[in-house]
Amino acid sequence: ARWTMGFQDPPLMFEGWSKHFRLSSLNERGNVLIPAIKEVLGRCEAINKETLSIGEDANKSHILGDILPVEKFFTEEERSKQNSIFSVVRAIIDMFRVDTETDPQLGLYGAFGY
Repeated sequence: ARWTMGFQDPPLMFEGWSKHFRLSSLNERGNVLIPAIKEVLGRCEAINKETLSIGEDANKSHILGDILPVEKFFTEEERSKQNSIFSVVRAIIDMFRVDTETDPQLGLYGAFGY
């Protein structure tokens, strides 16, 4: 059935605050994904490349970075296209994007808190 799916032992955790973000591995599967995700984030125009780094705490990798400030005024219609934490989320989603016919369950799952 459509809604009979659960999740256990996720590989990654994403946190963002202000113009900063941290993507942490939660287990060995996450450690494997971190270098590939850093490479993708290194091509994201919204991220300050000088702040993008990989670190490690207790054998678990993480990526730290900052979002570039918006340097110009923009209209309300352009607001959703400006640099933000969601620019990072979009880059990660694009990295894992597959045709839904190939794998209809593959996705970015989690909770957003404000």
